[in-house]
This record gives sequence, C-alpha cells and structure tokens, in this order.
Amino acid sequence: MTRLAYSQSNSLKYAHVDGYRYNIKLIRRILMSIGTWPILEGSFAKIISIALVVFFFSSLVITFVPCILNTLLADEDLNIKLESIGPVLYWAVSLFKYGFLLMHDEEIRDFMGQLETDWQLTNRIQDRTVMFKYLELGRYVTIVCLIFMHTGPFSYGILKVLSPIVMTVGNVSVSMYPMPCPCYEKLLDTRYSPTFEIIITIQCISLYAANTVAIGTCSLPALLVMHACGQIETIVLQLHDLVQDNDLSKHTLGNIVEKHVRVLSFATRIEKMIHKICFLDLLGSTLNICMLGYYCITELENNDAKRMISYGIILISMLFNIYIFCYISEKLTDQCGQIGKAAYACNWYRLPKQTILGLVIIIMRSSSVFKLTAGKIVCLSFATFGDVVKTTMVYINLLRQMAT
Repeated sequence: MTRLAYSQSNSLKYAHVDGYRYNIKLIRRILMSIGTWPILEGSFAKIISIALVVFFFSSLVITFVPCILNTLLADEDLNIKLESIGPVLYWAVSLFKYGFLLMHDEEIRDFMGQLETDWQLTNRIQDRTVMFKYLELGRYVTIVCLIFMHTGPFSYGILKVLSPIVMTVGNVSVSMYPMPCPCYEKLLDTRYSPTFEIIITIQCISLYAANTVAIGTCSLPALLVMHACGQIETIVLQLHDLVQDNDLSKHTLGNIVEKHVRVLSFATRIEKMIHKICFLDLLGSTLNICMLGYYCITELENNDAKRMISYGIILISMLFNIYIFCYISEKLTDQCGQIGKAAYACNWYRLPKQTILGLVIIIMRSSSVFKLTAGKIVCLSFATFGDVVKTTMVYINLLRQMAT
C-alpha cells in the first residue's frame, strides 16, 4: 500500500487533491529546477522560470559550441576525436530536449489538468487504490531514472577532472586537468587560470541541466502512461462489476464507454506529443551507447578501472532510458487489450440484449493495437530494445576496426 493509500475516513471531496498533488510532486520539482514546468503568465514564479531557462540554456550552449569545434577543427588523432564525440552527442541531444520541453509547456499543462480531472471523477475506493498503485510505479521509474542519470555523468566528470595528464608547454612539463567536455583551445584556452575555473563551473551547471532534461523527458511520458494504465484498469474493474449492477447496466455501460473513449484520446495525445522526442532519444541514445561501449572496451584494454566504471554507469543509464520508453509502450498496449478481454470474460449472458451489443463494440474497439512510436517510424516495444542493443554491438565492432 502506498504512503497516500486511500482511507475510508477521508472525504472523497478532498481526496483527489492529495492524489493529484502526490502524482505530480516529483516531476514538478524536477522540471521547475530548470524552468520548464508550465507556469501562468504574469506571476513572479514565471519570471524566475524564464531566468532559469536563460541561465541553463546558456550554459548548455557555452559547453556545446567549444566542444563541437574541438571535435571538428582540433588537430588530434582519431582516438582523441572519438572520445570527444560522446559529449558532443549528449549535449546536442540535451539542447533539443530542452527546446522540446519549452515548446510543449501548454500541452504539459493540459495533461496535468486532465490528471486532476480524472482524480476528481474517480469516486470508488477500489478505483483510487488502483490509481495509487500505478502512481507509485511511475514515481519508482522517475526515482531510478534520477539516480542513474545524475550518478553516471557526474561520476564521469569528477573522475576526469581528478585525473591529471602531463603536457609539454615549451620545454616545461605541466600537469593539466582535462575538462569533462573538451574545449577548442583557440576559442577557450582552459590550461590557465581563471579560464579553467570558469569553464569547469559552467560545464558542471550545464551537466546538471542536461541530466535533468534527460530525466524530465523520460519521467514525464512514464507518468502520463502510468496514469492512463491506471484509468484502463479501473475500466476493467467496472466491467467485472457490470453484471452485479444489472438494473443500472445501461447507465453503467455508458459511463464505461465514455471513460474508455477519454482514456484512448489521452493515450493518442501522449503519442502525438512524445513521438518526436522518442525518435530523438532512440537515435541519440543508440549512438551514445555505441560510443560508450567503445570507451569501456578501450579503458579495459588500458586497465583504467575508474573511467571504465564511470563509462559503464552512463551506459546503463542510456540503456535504461531506451528501456523505459519501450516498457511504457508495451505496458500501454497490454492494458488497452485487457479491456476487450474483460468485456468478453464478464457474465455478459446475464445482461440485457442492448448492453451485450454495447460490449461487442467495446471488444471491437479494443482489438486495435495501440503502441507508442519513435517519430511515427518505429513502434516501441521490447523487440525494439533488443534491436537497439544488437545494432550498437555492430557499431562498436566497426569503431574498433577503424581505430586499430
């Protein structure tokens, strides 16, 4: 049972407020920390939100531009260039994700409004219990994503900064501390103070922003899909109870159909909003996993356990990111199919003829498979996750052949 498990002594009039607030509490704090939580215009909180967006977006740009210039223009060997491709990809994808969250703030506000309305319309104790169950599952996904997405990149950055390298400047050997995200020396020479301290501070800020954006774009769809799954399971419960309410079966079936249409519309809106970010995540994470796998193999050959562990943690977080999208898609597909099964499995032969015909329509509507997609091109599923892993293994082998 959850910490906010519904108690019979609580008033249903106010119970939805606690449920809704608990539902969005974690994701709200995550998105508010980078200014992407939708806030009404004209308020002081909106001014702070805009200031945070300018601050974090600028830090991402200041980190990304010197890094990509270093990758394209610096006169370095292939192995060093390959090592800088990973950060370039990560920051590039983060910039696009940040823009995605900013452009869809109105849609996010509409989704939050529907979540609140669904809590208001749910009056039965057993239905609220189901909703809390899926609420906790969505929060669990967010917490795990929070741990992985911050632990991996920050551990990599810390270990890299604390691992000095020896460079020759003129006739003098100097111990230098490398940047987590390499900078183009002709633009920013980080070998000297105070440039090093300023840039390392900006990169730490931008790393927090990039990690938080990744958490937000993964956790928000998980929250919405888990809510939709909870609503679907309440429909299944109502279908099971349909025969017991025989005298009012027409009215009850009407409520079930109305709620079914509402949930399907909600799921369609989720797919419409996130399919682009899913495609970007699928493409970006696949490339990043490929680079990280190559880095892990390289550090294993160099017997550098610390950096190999940090790369491994980031690799796991990237795999987890793709897995979450595939998992919520599979979960939503499975739950949508459960409605048709429940309609068929109830004691429909005890119902009036008109009600039975209504159940047939529900079964027919549930027979159409619903899946989340990546860019309307790839259906997200566990099979897709397996294909991504196999594809990255092929790319890792190609990189090793190129580098040797």
